[in-house]
Amino acid sequence: MFIDIINYSDLISFYGKDFTNLVIDKYLDNIIQFPYISDNNLYYISKNEYVLLIDNLTEYNILLSELENNSSIITKNDIIISDNKICMRGKVGVIASSNVKNKNSSNVVNKGFE
Repeated sequence: MFIDIINYSDLISFYGKDFTNLVIDKYLDNIIQFPYISDNNLYYISKNEYVLLIDNLTEYNILLSELENNSSIITKNDIIISDNKICMRGKVGVIASSNVKNKNSSNVVNKGFE
């Protein structure tokens, strides 16, 4: 699953780089602490793009259902830091790895860019 933080530029402009990085860290921590994705891997691609690999089909289906119902914390997640409420917005692309022959993290991520 590709995650693009769509309001990254706005956050940098308003809060600056250091505070924005703190907000992004909190946003990503919130994502990986959910029970159905806690054992999966999150990879950094660029300053506002990440990849979440999900190995368990049940976990994948739960997350996909939440995305379809627009109830996922990946697409909308309010972060509170020092009495500041920051609305994080993510755009998600889901890629099935059924076409990847050797399913290691590098091959799955590279397949997503094809």
